[in-house]
Amino acid sequence: MTKDELLTQVNRFPDPEPKQMILSVIDDKACLDATAAIHKGGRDAWLMLIDLLVDTDPAKDCKARHALHTLVHHACGLGEKERAALAETIASQITGSRAKEIRAFLIHQLRLCAGKESVAALGKVLLDEDLCDPACAALASIGTSASTGAAGPLQAALPQATARQKLAILQTLGYLSDIASVPAFRAALSDKDRDTRIVAGWSLSRIGDAGSVDLLLARAEKSEGWERTQQTKHCLVLAEKLAVADTRDIAARIYKTLAARHSDPKELYIKEAAERGLKAVG
Repeated sequence: MTKDELLTQVNRFPDPEPKQMILSVIDDKACLDATAAIHKGGRDAWLMLIDLLVDTDPAKDCKARHALHTLVHHACGLGEKERAALAETIASQITGSRAKEIRAFLIHQLRLCAGKESVAALGKVLLDEDLCDPACAALASIGTSASTGAAGPLQAALPQATARQKLAILQTLGYLSDIASVPAFRAALSDKDRDTRIVAGWSLSRIGDAGSVDLLLARAEKSEGWERTQQTKHCLVLAEKLAVADTRDIAARIYKTLAARHSDPKELYIKEAAERGLKAVG
């Protein structure tokens, strides 16, 4: 497919309304036919399409963005081979000299189609202040299966991460329930940043780490305000996880501690929840 042929297909996508810049009238058949033609053009056509992403002004590259987004959905619907081929092509363009906004847009498309073939490329932008969040979201979308390797680059980036990046990376590792990151979550319970401490507690409770019971109870006790509420909730979630995992004795210890600790009338709901949990585990 030549560039002129590609432009012919891209121009079949609608222009946004001049004032509101929204797509109110779309010829579905024209867009789908154009998408199929672009997909048939293969990697060279896809790279030319990405090269049409030039500006944050929707009037200048709206059609190209629409075409690429539709292409992602189209490829995913064709099967694993087609999905992986397009994802690898997009992933190859998220590093380099393209504008950050364009690279972020490409990473957002990877959230819809990325697999293990995109992990390494996403890992390379985790320490970029502008691209860390979308890269984390894309790695999370790849899934929790160890075979994808999504946790690897997150673990590798963590020691060098800034405070904001650290928060995003820990949250993603927690979402992935990455057991290998338990030491990092435990350490983060003492982080100077409140949100990072909360994410660490959430991650440990999500994983159901029995070895973190005392750390979580201590963090909840010394916390105040919103963090106290969240860390206490994490203790309750951890107790539920441990009860299901047939470690009821440890779950009972959490419930007993929380029931004894929360005697203030404003926190009776926690005491009652803990007592119900204790009754359930026998």
